[in-house]
Amino acid sequence: MKKILFALALFGAQIFGQNNLEYFLTAALKNSPSLKEIENTKQISVLDKKLIDAENLLPKISLTANYQYSPYFNNGGQYVTTNPGEDAIGYDIGITNGGFYSAQLNIEKNLFNSGLLNALQNQNSVAEKTISNNLLIEQHSLSKQVVDQYLAALESQYLNKLNNETLQNITRQIDITKNLVEKGLAKQSDYLLLQVEVGNRKVECGKSNVEYKNNLYGLYSLCGIKDTLTIELGKVSLDKSPATSESSFFKKYESDSLTLAAQQAVWETKYLPQLKVFFNTGLNAVELQGIQKKFGMSAGLDFSLPIYDGDQKDITRQQNIIGMKTINNYKNYFSAELQSRKKASEEQLKSIENNILLINMQLNSYKTIMEMKEKELESGQISMIEYLTVLNNYIELKKNQITVEIEYQTQINNYNYWNW
Repeated sequence: MKKILFALALFGAQIFGQNNLEYFLTAALKNSPSLKEIENTKQISVLDKKLIDAENLLPKISLTANYQYSPYFNNGGQYVTTNPGEDAIGYDIGITNGGFYSAQLNIEKNLFNSGLLNALQNQNSVAEKTISNNLLIEQHSLSKQVVDQYLAALESQYLNKLNNETLQNITRQIDITKNLVEKGLAKQSDYLLLQVEVGNRKVECGKSNVEYKNNLYGLYSLCGIKDTLTIELGKVSLDKSPATSESSFFKKYESDSLTLAAQQAVWETKYLPQLKVFFNTGLNAVELQGIQKKFGMSAGLDFSLPIYDGDQKDITRQQNIIGMKTINNYKNYFSAELQSRKKASEEQLKSIENNILLINMQLNSYKTIMEMKEKELESGQISMIEYLTVLNNYIELKKNQITVEIEYQTQINNYNYWNW
């Protein structure tokens, strides 16, 4: 689809009626649950950015409280005690002293984490671009589906209208033929044959009407429109989009490559030096006696620097290089496929254009023939069988014209989809 089609879709409902392509495109882009899901993902990505800042810029503050009871057994006749003698059984008194009491306010802050912060923010930025690109691709694909379905409904509408017009024309011929029969200028069998033809045309009208409604309801469903009205769709005349220097489809492969690079950058931040400053204050005691004097504070630094982890960095880099090769392979394959599809679509358009010219020339000739045959029928110069044969050929040619013209519009839509 041409990019201008999206702009038309955004404002079409306010400018045009509710029976044209722009209206249905607007409704589809507005109601699509997949588009809404991607939009929600974008909002989540914005919150992820705030979450990254909260995790890496702001200090961590927590309140902790602990109570530990460590009894001793078999202590000079006492079954359980927290004041053991030499024969008591329990944890080493130097470790537990019979219990542990703690209630502290803790503050912790990373100091050397700008590398990690930048890597995470870059990863989030790449994710946001990927989501935005996915949104454009989904809009582009949905628009093509809507146009295809609209054209299918439009074709069935035209065919249904042609069948009804044909039925009306043949019905008018019944009265004319009846008069000719009464005057002896036509056979009774011609009149009966015409009645049979009317019945056949009514059946065709019923079938084409059902097909049109099915395609129209399919269009409603695709666009998320809660409606069952049978309306007359407006005409469509699409234009080929101008050739693009670089296809927007390739942004997907660019996003995939950037995602791998961002993941590797985040992974490698684990090899940067880590320095944390911590502070805590509160109660810390191992016995109840004099516990009111056991309030205090402490502060310090926590430093770490990875030295060796089995060359995990090098292994992950090799994995990413392989991943990049896979992305490039798909990109090159799609590039060839894209050129092939565009070329095939262009050739089909040229072929359909020639078919349209030929059919129009035939129709112009047939119109003259039909006018002549109707006059000959009214004057009793030809039989009803001969007239109906010419009429059926003319109707089939009209149907071919409708089908080929819709096929031409569909092929333009297909070309515009790939030429994006």
